[in-house]
Amino acid sequence: DHLSVHQGVDINQPKEDQLKVDLHLRQTKSSDAALRIEHGGMNLPSLVVQDDRVGINIEQPKQTLHVGGNTRLDDTLSVGGHTDLGDGLVVQKATRLNDTLNVTNKITADSNATIAGNLGLTAQTPNARLHIENKGETQPASLHIDEGATAPTLLVKRGQVGIGTNEPKA
Repeated sequence: DHLSVHQGVDINQPKEDQLKVDLHLRQTKSSDAALRIEHGGMNLPSLVVQDDRVGINIEQPKQTLHVGGNTRLDDTLSVGGHTDLGDGLVVQKATRLNDTLNVTNKITADSNATIAGNLGLTAQTPNARLHIENKGETQPASLHIDEGATAPTLLVKRGQVGIGTNEPKA
């Protein structure tokens, strides 16, 4: 009916010089999972360890840690390389970025956002607190400040500045 163990269990006996643990599993083929834990009768894994990768709620992990579904971290997340945020990232407390953040779609801030250094919009190396680089006349306006009027309050387009107009002339 069930298995009860009072000492350690070895499956595919570990080497003599390895640290002894309560349960040791050795993956025999990379195509097989070393460990798979399923939840209920759903036939979906809650946890998979396969080919040096750990998957949580995912059938075949593609990264060192691959989580299928929402993830909550109550303490620090340290990222030491490229980060692909896929559909997005929700941050509910203060976040510090010590290097580069590359965004290919959009960033949305529901509250205050603070940038201590220079901010570049399409400028690869911003050399001012706000550096907007707009190349080519097919681009939208470089700066558009709108306070709800029919025309923008301030508009910078093709090197010209307009106040209260959609097409600056000077």
